[in-house]
Amino acid sequence: MHKQSYRIDNWFFVPHENRLVLDEQEILIDNRLSNLLLFLCDNPRTTLSRDEIIDHVWKGSILTDQVITQAIFELRKILKTNNQHLQGYIITVPKRGYKLDTDVEVVNEVKTAPTVLNAAHKIVESNAEQKSNFAAKEATKHKKATENEEPTTAVESAKSVRFSSSLAIVGALIAVAVLVVFFNRADIGKQPSVEHVVYADLEPRVIEASIDNSLANASLQNGVIFKVIEYLKYNVNYRVSFNPKDHLIAAKKLSFIVTRENGIDYVNIEYFNKISNYQHLDRKYPISEKHLKHSIKLMIDDVLDAFNIDIAKSEIDLVLRDMPEEPAALALSLEAIGTLHSYDKQFDAIDLLAKALEIDPTSHYLLSMNYIYNMTIAYLGKSNLSIDSINSLNSDFEQILPQISESPESFKVYEAMALHALSKDLPIEAVQHLNQIPHTHNTIMTYILRAKLAESFGNPASAEEFYYQALHESGTPRVLDFAESLLFYSDLSKMRLKLLSQLESVVEDQNK
Repeated sequence: MHKQSYRIDNWFFVPHENRLVLDEQEILIDNRLSNLLLFLCDNPRTTLSRDEIIDHVWKGSILTDQVITQAIFELRKILKTNNQHLQGYIITVPKRGYKLDTDVEVVNEVKTAPTVLNAAHKIVESNAEQKSNFAAKEATKHKKATENEEPTTAVESAKSVRFSSSLAIVGALIAVAVLVVFFNRADIGKQPSVEHVVYADLEPRVIEASIDNSLANASLQNGVIFKVIEYLKYNVNYRVSFNPKDHLIAAKKLSFIVTRENGIDYVNIEYFNKISNYQHLDRKYPISEKHLKHSIKLMIDDVLDAFNIDIAKSEIDLVLRDMPEEPAALALSLEAIGTLHSYDKQFDAIDLLAKALEIDPTSHYLLSMNYIYNMTIAYLGKSNLSIDSINSLNSDFEQILPQISESPESFKVYEAMALHALSKDLPIEAVQHLNQIPHTHNTIMTYILRAKLAESFGNPASAEEFYYQALHESGTPRVLDFAESLLFYSDLSKMRLKLLSQLESVVEDQNK
């Protein structure tokens, strides 16, 4: 057994223990990655061909190119956490192979990691057994893919949670969680199998999403999932849909599986591409209050990498900045988001956010969301709030405006300020606030507020276009009920007639 250890920049690598150590944090890797890194360490700054890697790491086994590519990808991802090398020290030499682009030192003393492992260690450790058989699985997948004449069998779902049209709004609405309170409910059932996928009709920018939740109460886990989806949409111009109608054309499939093992809750993420008939991601992440933000960051990073989207970790940190810093407040916020899809617990989300605000009273995100939630309920007539109560909410919000408006730490602040301005009949001010929100962060609430502004400026055509964007994002016409009553009454009957006419046309075509 190879007893030497290595120093790779700030990393310590112990091959015979399949262990990497960085800043006293330990990461366990499987034999496949350990053998690959060992071969690279024994040949630093040397270009190694794929054939050489296969001979030394996989002992000459017959493999697809994807097996090597996947192993390099996973190893780079781990080594990139040091932030010292953009490509994780392993560079691709076009048409020749791969090279470990750093000096390597043989060492005798290796740092020992602390007893309590960080979340990244837990993730890698929990997947070590799965990854050990990776090469065999991928070879089997490749064989099946080439034998199947129809790509549909590889994407059939055995079991998942199907969201009805009323819940299709959830995936999009979590970006503006306030709306989900009023529209959504979950229908648990079997995801319809995709039996008639036409290869040429697959749309690369549509993602089929599903959640398989085996736990009775998983509001926190669901909240984490919806946040990951939200941040994915912030970074890519994709449409994430829970609507089965979109699944026939979706080129990508993103599955979230919630489980509990030995008292620990996990969210497993699987990403399957129907075009290549290949699964790019299959990992599970521990969900605990202490490591929530770190786990979400890892999930986003993994999903973006699987989608071949290279985003610096600092940018992901920036995206996560709007969430509460206090772990308990963050957990309550995510639980509130997850609670919103439960039809009989919608208003529990308001209590959860209020508790979160008590823990983290300076959070711009929580201050803004609490205001938006309560104002929305008032306008929807779902509570006993009177006009005086609305004025009271505005008065309270005006007290905190100096605190959050000078240097907003969340785009929700601009959304809240726009809602406040419109409630005070200040449309120009509302426009200025909404213009501060990047187009990638537009939410259903953003579109509805812009529609209301267009109406107030006497532009019904633009208003309908914004309402349609909100409708498209939500996936359900019920969003029009909300939009119609917010701030002032808007007559959206013509849009409903258009939708009804289209629906009747579809039914007639099906009956022919």
